[in-house]
Amino acid sequence: MPANRDLFVTFDMLRAEGLDARLRVFEGIVELSIAGEAAAFPAPDRLHEAANWLAERALMHYPNSAFVKMWLVLAESAEGKVQSGERP
Repeated sequence: MPANRDLFVTFDMLRAEGLDARLRVFEGIVELSIAGEAAAFPAPDRLHEAANWLAERALMHYPNSAFVKMWLVLAESAEGKVQSGERP
């Protein structure tokens, strides 16, 4: 199981790359969208799940992005401990 990812760091990384990720916090709910997909998660209890969802969608929809390339480099440096298909 991957370590808990920080939603706001993940979001900032995707936005810095110019990917059309959206985040809105409203009445205790975090609403996310990327590449035409959307999801909502209760805050603060499931922020790590929201971050993982966002990262998974980036992997699916933007396989050539710097975010995904960075994950692949980290996976390779972990000597195969991160398998293809696991969360970046």
